[in-house]
Amino acid sequence: MSFRQNAYIISIHHSNIARCGIHAEMPHGYTNYGENITFSDCTLATSGGIAVYNGNPNGRFNLINCSVDYVGQVAVSKAGAIVFYGGHQEFEK
Repeated sequence: MSFRQNAYIISIHHSNIARCGIHAEMPHGYTNYGENITFSDCTLATSGGIAVYNGNPNGRFNLINCSVDYVGQVAVSKAGAIVFYGGHQEFEK
């Protein structure tokens, strides 16, 4: 799931995102995006890739009570923030 141009104040609830290279990403280089992107009670699982990637210096991912299970990397932030509130994180290595 990729958040780009004009993507802001988005809430995703009770969803399962699986078998992806990057489960949730906010790449660098777009405008008017990234404010308050929230996942709650979700599962991001089963890949060798990255669960959550943020490249937007003004962007923020909030993961509330989410399970990030068996991924290559739980979170990569080149800029901006990725914040976990509760939940579970498990990764390959």
